[in-house]
Amino acid sequence: MKNILTFLFLSVVLLYGCSDAEKQNIEIISMEDFIGESTQQLDEQTDTIIDTLIDISIQVQQLITSLRTSYDTSKINTSHLFDRYGYNSSYKIQFIGKEKVSYGKTLMVAPKADLFIYHFSDSIKLNNAFYNWLDCFGSNCQEVKLHQNIDYIKTPPSFTLVYDTTLVTVKYQCEHTKNDWSSFQDSIIKKYGNNYRYRIDVDCGGPLIWK
Repeated sequence: MKNILTFLFLSVVLLYGCSDAEKQNIEIISMEDFIGESTQQLDEQTDTIIDTLIDISIQVQQLITSLRTSYDTSKINTSHLFDRYGYNSSYKIQFIGKEKVSYGKTLMVAPKADLFIYHFSDSIKLNNAFYNWLDCFGSNCQEVKLHQNIDYIKTPPSFTLVYDTTLVTVKYQCEHTKNDWSSFQDSIIKKYGNNYRYRIDVDCGGPLIWK
């Protein structure tokens, strides 16, 4: 009887131990599989972001190259209103005309254009930045409404294109209005495309025109 009880006790211990080991093995395998899948997904997302940034930088370089015969370039260190918002990447480039233009009766100046390019992760973030900019537009923080032209507005000349996730804006100086900026703007549109959602052209002091 004593031997039978001893045998039953050992059997229960062995079965309980095996059961725990099996559970432990299942949990470890499941966790490893989960970590492997998560790491793979993260790698794929990272590769997509890197590829996108490479494409963007090539696009900017191609724009600079297309304008090189008429303009030199330098980096802009000043901030812009769009710096306040959650963009993915930005480029700030000043284009300096190689040929001077007249200003007043006797002065000749090198025309300059400050180009700002902002890329957002989605259209919602872009819209948030764009609409906030329209709420306080120009030197007097004047409200600008969608598709409503304004005859007079206190602001230097500018040119803006708004795409789904990319915003391109150029600031000029009133002193440089003698320069023909149309070919400069055409180069930007050629590089970024005609499928923009909004286009805003502003002359010195107005008008502000939606196109």
